[in-house]
Amino acid sequence: MVFDILKSLKTYYVLRVDTAFPEKILNLIQKGGFVVWEVGITGEGMSLKCLSSDMPAIEGLLNSLGAVWEITRIRGAETLIKNLKRYKGIIFAAFACFVITLIFSGFVWSLEVYGARGISEQQVINCLYDSGVREGCLKRNLDREEIAVSLMTEFPSLSEAQVTFEGTRLCITLFERDSPAVIYDTSVAVDLVAVKDAVVDFIDVYNGRGAVEAGQSVAKGDILISGDLSYGSGEEAFEKKVHSMGKVLSYETAEFEGITVDAYLPGEGAKYKSIKTYYLFGRVFTVSDAEIPENPVKVMSYAQPVRVLMFSIPVLYDEIRCYNVDECIPKSEHEIASEIFSATQELLGDKCTITDITYSLKSDGGRRLLARVRVDYSESIAEQRPIGENDK
Repeated sequence: MVFDILKSLKTYYVLRVDTAFPEKILNLIQKGGFVVWEVGITGEGMSLKCLSSDMPAIEGLLNSLGAVWEITRIRGAETLIKNLKRYKGIIFAAFACFVITLIFSGFVWSLEVYGARGISEQQVINCLYDSGVREGCLKRNLDREEIAVSLMTEFPSLSEAQVTFEGTRLCITLFERDSPAVIYDTSVAVDLVAVKDAVVDFIDVYNGRGAVEAGQSVAKGDILISGDLSYGSGEEAFEKKVHSMGKVLSYETAEFEGITVDAYLPGEGAKYKSIKTYYLFGRVFTVSDAEIPENPVKVMSYAQPVRVLMFSIPVLYDEIRCYNVDECIPKSEHEIASEIFSATQELLGDKCTITDITYSLKSDGGRRLLARVRVDYSESIAEQRPIGENDK
């Protein structure tokens, strides 16, 4: 074992010795306390391996006895160093890749959302961005509990938010109160109660007992569909608590002003100037092309990976492409209507369903349109509450 360690740490030589007295030479070498191994004796002489540190003394011994010798191979550390020098470019590249990987592993390079139903993944991502959580942040600077609390504060329909790190990914798992997994868990007895003061315009009971009728005004917390049921009468009467299910809607009308849309979109082959915002090591760097057009048509893209040749590297950026309006074409009525509908739905929230929408447009004096919107919508006003909790 000691020899193996010496051979791995020191240079050693392979010698071929032509002599008529190999046994005598070997005895003198061993008597001198020199380390030799793999000794082979033939009719013409001998071969052996020795440490480079012993070579000067062994050389003197061989010369004094008139032996003819030569070094046939050099092995160990010296050979290793030569090979390292020969392949230093490859070794340096591998080491650099290792160091870069080690450094970048301390950052978040992707945000992944699971379990989103009534809440869109983009809404969750936007909430994270607003709170300063995005690709390129140091993992050690992120408080997972704080992120979960901010999400549950932003989205009241969430019953729980789990935040975990998986490598360089920040994984968000959402649990919504209105998710099918909760609605159809009939082992839990619940009432459906009003989330706000409202007028009930539509009620459809799937399970339980309707406690209100269409046209009735309710206050926040009033029972809409009860899960506390009574059966029979007299001595045969009994009660049963069930998991209430149903749909309770209030019809509302709202008006919004200030919704803006671009009246143009880039034409085919249109040239653009770019404004890129990079997110690296928790810092923000903005790089802009020269001569950005005045009052341009802007097209946004988010969380794009930086590409080097054919490869993507774990650095992300947001990009604003600025087009000259002269190289753009007017949007169709359908495209404008679709943008206004999406913007209005976002303002209403995910508990509302648009039933009718009208709008008027006027120019802002440039290439943008200002929309005044009137919208009729139905809003779900029911939420679950375990039976017996905060009974009114």
